[in-house]
Amino acid sequence: MRVKFKNPPLREVAFSVNFETLKFSSVHFGRYWEMIKNEFPLLPEDKPPSSREEEVFLLSLPPLRKVWFRSEVQKNPEFLSPVQPLPDLESKTELTFFNNKELDLLKWYFQNPPNKRIKICKKVAEDIRTIEEILEILKWGNQNNVRDGYDGAIALLAECDGNLLAQLMLLGHTPYGQYINIFSPEQWEILIKSVACSQKIQVMKKYILIVGFMNNYNLWGRLVKSAIIDFFWIVEDELDDIELIHPILERFIRKDSDLYIRKYAQEALDDIS
Repeated sequence: MRVKFKNPPLREVAFSVNFETLKFSSVHFGRYWEMIKNEFPLLPEDKPPSSREEEVFLLSLPPLRKVWFRSEVQKNPEFLSPVQPLPDLESKTELTFFNNKELDLLKWYFQNPPNKRIKICKKVAEDIRTIEEILEILKWGNQNNVRDGYDGAIALLAECDGNLLAQLMLLGHTPYGQYINIFSPEQWEILIKSVACSQKIQVMKKYILIVGFMNNYNLWGRLVKSAIIDFFWIVEDELDDIELIHPILERFIRKDSDLYIRKYAQEALDDIS
């Protein structure tokens, strides 16, 4: 059958048929492990090998978790085999068009003047549903040829799904900073301030997210450390107990080798106190 469209051309068309959700349970993980346990002999885990209790607290996990099948050489990521069930989909038949509309939407958003972005960011954020789109926003926010792209990115991300922001923030917690170079310092700054401004994340979750950055304290440069200090300036009115902020700022003041950071943290502490 030949398909004709009223307003061609389309960049790409895909026809999708979704059936009832499979009855997939932890039993199927076990049966799959039986097939691969010669390569992955260690008992499977239902959380990432680097995760901690606060990560579980932060993330909205589905009833059936992702499972990691582990080899004996656990330190090498090549020997981890993650398996995750597909998200639940309603039983329906639909015609889906994949034409990069989300990327086009982001381009349209950042090409608007800054005063108009303020009016449309909430509506645009409703269509941002994936990590890939969050990463694209970070890229736009770091482009010098976009007028006020930095502020536009923060405003838009602050309206996006808090769980997506949290997942990216957790990359800053990883031991030995193994993922901190995934973003430029400018992109980390945008992400940190977006989380601080977000009303989609509970304040104590925000606090835990930023405190985890102190695990890699010596690996962060001036820009990210300044953003962490700004973070506490932004959330101080949300926190019931501002005493939680004091030990973090005092660490900057006592231990940082950068005079600018020490003075900036002292200024923040004096203002918050």
